Amino acid sequence: MASKHGAVEMIVILPFPWPYRMSMEAGNVNIENRFVKQQVPAICLSAFDGLTLMHHIGQGKIKEEGCSPGMAQYVQIHKDRTNKVKAAINLDMFGTGGRFQLVESGKWHDTDTFEFSHWLIEALETAADDMGYHIGLYKASSTSDETRFLLAGVPSVWFWKPDDVYYHSITDTPEMVDANSLKALSDITAVAVMRIANLETLP
Repeated sequence: MASKHGAVEMIVILPFPWPYRMSMEAGNVNIENRFVKQQVPAICLSAFDGLTLMHHIGQGKIKEEGCSPGMAQYVQIHKDRTNKVKAAINLDMFGTGGRFQLVESGKWHDTDTFEFSHWLIEALETAADDMGYHIGLYKASSTSDETRFLLAGVPSVWFWKPDDVYYHSITDTPEMVDANSLKALSDITAVAVMRIANLETLP
């Protein structure tokens, strides 16, 4: 899949224990079970070397996933419009797993902890309660694209299911997606967004 979309090489950072690592697409010994079926040059880095690489990624020196450089560039390009954005709600990795979680805080490896917007969390919690959905609160050890908006002054939050047992494995396939999860989170987000859009001033 990667090579079909133009990838010319792949760098994999493997911080996880060996049994979990071997379930991932890049660490699987069986080539047939890898997502990258058309082979591309690849290298695996240790967690320590990976930290150095991620630092460079976070500085915008490499255009790839990790510390959200793509979103950083998007926010930078549109910085003259961020004052018109009321909120950023990131819906990430929620198609399977356990309970919905609103991430209260997170960090990148070379940053202090980011606290997400409390009033925005409360707005989503209220929307969920009004429809009978139950969501939890979660303090993450990482963070995602919404943080680039947060750093630009836009109230931000992240919806996540951190206990996806299929994450980045050979069983991470469309059949595993829970359609009700998609509906529930769409309902919650739509109601909250409608209410926020109609606010004259933000809390």
